[in-house]
Amino acid sequence: MTLSKRSRGSAHSQNPRPHDLAVVIKLGRVTAPQQSRSEKRLQSILQALETLLDGRPFAEITIPDIAKRSGCGAASIYARFQDKRSILVALHESLRDRQIAEIDAITSVTRHQRLSLEQTVLSICRNVVDYYSENRNLLRASYLLD
Repeated sequence: MTLSKRSRGSAHSQNPRPHDLAVVIKLGRVTAPQQSRSEKRLQSILQALETLLDGRPFAEITIPDIAKRSGCGAASIYARFQDKRSILVALHESLRDRQIAEIDAITSVTRHQRLSLEQTVLSICRNVVDYYSENRNLLRASYLLD
């Protein structure tokens, strides 16, 4: 599995990847969903913020923006998250764990058996740079967190 290049904003809205809710819930900032409907709602909130970050800085995004994009009310968001920053932390953790899994996959020995060390390192570096390029707004916002 490698990170694929995507045009700005298109991949989020057309084919969103689900977030690992176990990673998100262990943060303690998120109310754990009890039903599959609640899991879907949590996924849609995370995906909404991820999509919104493709076009705007975090400071310009509001809870009503996230609610509108996710298709739920602001009260539903506050039932699961303490505030907008909590959503950002949850999104960051999910994407960070996803990236670690992808790095593990692209650094597997079997994947690079026929490549030189230089080709292997170049491949890994390209994938990491692609990831950070694709998620620069999320990462920029995450740096502002305490």
